[in-house]
Amino acid sequence: MIAVSSSASAVRRPAITIALCFLVAVVEGFDIQAIGIAAPQLAPQFGLSPGQMGWIFSISNIGLVIGASFGGWFADRVGRKPVFIAAVLIFGVFTLLTTVASTFALLFAVRFCAGLGFGAALPNMMAVASEISSPERRAITAAAMFAGMPLGGGSSALLTQLLPPGFDWRVLFIVGGIFPLMLAPALHFFMVETLKRGETVKSRVNAWHALFGEGRAPATLLLWLAFLPTLVILYLIL
Repeated sequence: MIAVSSSASAVRRPAITIALCFLVAVVEGFDIQAIGIAAPQLAPQFGLSPGQMGWIFSISNIGLVIGASFGGWFADRVGRKPVFIAAVLIFGVFTLLTTVASTFALLFAVRFCAGLGFGAALPNMMAVASEISSPERRAITAAAMFAGMPLGGGSSALLTQLLPPGFDWRVLFIVGGIFPLMLAPALHFFMVETLKRGETVKSRVNAWHALFGEGRAPATLLLWLAFLPTLVILYLIL
């Protein structure tokens, strides 16, 4: 009985981890899209010019690039789980703080910090979900993670249709901030750690070989070149 229970738990925990990663992807897509939906109300309330709004739209993506660059690097040194949870908390907190920003400078700062969280969460979310999946399901899992973000973006637009006309734009950021803060404890208790401290050297060697070994370097570089504009278009739409 104990053996059966342990086996069932071993199957459930990876499934729960993948489901939680997918929910983080959905919430991240929701939060990234929220600023675009709130813009028609937000710009006149803050007295922002089109140029200033352009900076507000751009700064979270700049933070995302920086966060993604350092999020994976930091996770290689302290473990994916703590970095992933911290990233989710960061973008949750700063999404909520968007509701109390009262000036262009504060709005600029909180959106940048939220972007850092978005970026740090992204590589760890993808890595955890892929590493915990069985080899035959790894591609499907990765596709699901990427599908979660536009699904979240669409959900934010759907929410506006369910709210009464003239709703306060802050509602979007309250919803978008509360959900990641609710997911963080679930990640702490149920997420399976896939890369712990001390395993990083072997992991980096294996990753380097998987990407560039045995003649895979040209294909890897071409995929990167194709993937970059795809992500740019995705975030411009969101």
